[in-house]
Amino acid sequence: MKKIIAAVLALIVLAAAYYGTKVYSEDKALKLFESGMEKLENQEYKSAIADFDRSLSLVKKVSWMFDKKLVEKHHSWIYVQRAWCYHALQNYETALRDYNKAEEYGFDLPVFYTNRGSVKTELGMYAESAADFERSINAGSPDASNYSKLGYSYYYQMMWDEAVKSFRKAIELYPEYEYAYHGLGEVYYYAFKDYEKAKEKFGKALELNNGLSNALYFRGASNKELNYVVEAEADFRKVIEMPVSDNAYDYFFRGLAYYELKDYKSAIEDFEKSIAINPKYFGVYYSLAESYKEVNEYKKAAENYNKYLKIAGNKFGYEEQVREKLQEIGF
Repeated sequence: MKKIIAAVLALIVLAAAYYGTKVYSEDKALKLFESGMEKLENQEYKSAIADFDRSLSLVKKVSWMFDKKLVEKHHSWIYVQRAWCYHALQNYETALRDYNKAEEYGFDLPVFYTNRGSVKTELGMYAESAADFERSINAGSPDASNYSKLGYSYYYQMMWDEAVKSFRKAIELYPEYEYAYHGLGEVYYYAFKDYEKAKEKFGKALELNNGLSNALYFRGASNKELNYVVEAEADFRKVIEMPVSDNAYDYFFRGLAYYELKDYKSAIEDFEKSIAINPKYFGVYYSLAESYKEVNEYKKAAENYNKYLKIAGNKFGYEEQVREKLQEIGF
């Protein structure tokens, strides 16, 4: 009889321990998740990642105690929020990994596809990013931002007509969406060589948001192509005077402005900063190579032309031109 009572008591103790562990783990994991969300909102991304890591680790250790669907929901939200932190820190490869893990656990809200599409764009996965933006639109988020981002995905694939349609759709949905005007301007500038229309679109983008250094640079470049020398130089100097955030694109466009003003040393410094933030931003390598060529550092110029070719190849039809430039400097 004593053995039976001892066995029953042991089962009770085990059950209490199980329940206590389950309640503790669930409560602790939730608090860590909420702490991570608060830090994310405050842009404390590294600290948020640490909390999300601990919450994920805690639930994984005792996942057998919980309902499978509840665990999957927890994991999907953790991976999405952690992905956003990595995204904000411009760690795009890790962000994409987490977005993909979230999808494995069933996360499928429209904003998810928008954010993952943005990461894929940063990584040069343009066909895949277009697919994600289309999924977001079809899943119930047909807004101007998604159509504009879709336009850029088509633009980078040199699918000009599709890009124009997407940018125009964005403007139709939101007539004051500056990024869509800027996207149209780039198509007119690069694809159609219609510099008057390009200048008009960049001007409209700046009218809506005068803090767009890329639109200001391209308006200057359009003025240069139209032989409006004074206006072009004025735009380039305005780009240099604009504040620069810790962003690869800001450094890139300021570097381009320095290049146009023949301040090659400053251009090189900004291009190097841009690459340090986003090494996959292939256009910077070409501009950096051009800058090194101007100061007769041909070996460094060749290195960067080759880096451009390694990443971009002939995606944009410049491979032959780049190889000719390599031959011109003896490489």
